Amino acid sequence: MGKFTIGIASTEYFDIKTISNNVITLSSAHGGFGFLTRLKAEYLAKLGHEVHVFIPAVNYDRNLNETKTIERNKVLIHLIRVNPAYTGAITKYSYYIKNVFGVIPVSKDFIQLIRDYKVELVHFEDTPIDFMNGLPSSIPSLLVFQDPWDYTDIKLLHISNLDFIKLSETGQIAFSYDSPKISMLNRALVKHYVTYIAPLRHIFRKRRNMKLFAEADFIGVKAYSLFKLKYVPPTLRNPIIIRDTPIKKSSEPTVVWIARWDPQKRPDMVYLIARRMPGVQFYVIGKPTENCGICVDAEPILMKKFQELPNMHILGATTEEEKRDLLNRAWVFLNTSIREGLPMTFLEAYAEGTPIVSFVDPDNYVSNFGIKVKKYDVNSFVNALKEAIDNELYKDVMVKAREFVINNHEISKIMEKHLQIYEELLSVF
Repeated sequence: MGKFTIGIASTEYFDIKTISNNVITLSSAHGGFGFLTRLKAEYLAKLGHEVHVFIPAVNYDRNLNETKTIERNKVLIHLIRVNPAYTGAITKYSYYIKNVFGVIPVSKDFIQLIRDYKVELVHFEDTPIDFMNGLPSSIPSLLVFQDPWDYTDIKLLHISNLDFIKLSETGQIAFSYDSPKISMLNRALVKHYVTYIAPLRHIFRKRRNMKLFAEADFIGVKAYSLFKLKYVPPTLRNPIIIRDTPIKKSSEPTVVWIARWDPQKRPDMVYLIARRMPGVQFYVIGKPTENCGICVDAEPILMKKFQELPNMHILGATTEEEKRDLLNRAWVFLNTSIREGLPMTFLEAYAEGTPIVSFVDPDNYVSNFGIKVKKYDVNSFVNALKEAIDNELYKDVMVKAREFVINNHEISKIMEKHLQIYEELLSVF
């Protein structure tokens, strides 16, 4: 197998915190999507491939006026400056109309870097639209759908955002699923169509040398319907590193929650659950997304509530090793999101022999080795956690859960499949 010059285009990257005075700052804070991008990039670099990662700087600093590059563990990470075509355009009707008809802004910096570094193939991690549209037709690519949003997702996100705003303004936790502000929701749905669904449909119709995949079976079906694709993208699973650390559970009931403090993750639900279960220790890993205003506004209110409970332990951003060690000791991994793709944390929990309690159940990953919460309310979560703890569910599933991720997600096996696809693309196009 030869060595390639590979580009990975994504929307975030593990360890990039922010940009200040045109200097990139590194941090241990990250999300699962950024961690996945780094995991793949560094694995390929260790094999001797030349790896370039392209990230839109708009997710870190909207004022960056110059593309910046940093090298980390033999991977060149390029933060692409905000596309001038977007500046001031997002509120203009002409921008929306052009998107609907497939006239999509192109990132010239991205194209130039592809040419300068002689990138042979581009791997799109989900859908960074202006990178996808700008890729020269002579360069083959593959795209792995991670978490495409349909109209139901937008409704759930919209309502959760309103709840977070209410939390920031009044200090009160709300779950207003049945009472969205319809006019605002309709605007959100229209914006989602013209800035996401319509342009992606145009791109998928015109690109002939792009192979489509999905991280999970249900996501392939969802993308097929949402973007009117010609075929259901086959599943290309996400990788995870399997540690050889023995599973050693805590002597007392322990629950771990890992996520950003964002509306769709519902960290406020964790507080309500922990308040009802004083005999169980809850460990919270994560922090708000820095460029999410309502998340930052809600943080001090959430923190104050969390600190009221002696059984809640707020850890913030941790190292990868600390996170995995905590999952190794946990009796249950709790997910309170109202919607998800297939989270990396699910794979990490199972790799550490920990069952999951969750309302979302992608491809039955929760049902197989955990408990799916049937209704999104506090009582249902509390009852599911009590069942898992009282029955010591981890004893029944920890070996089977770890074997499952070894067989289906172990990094060397998954990346071998990636490399086979890369070779096929380069040989055909």
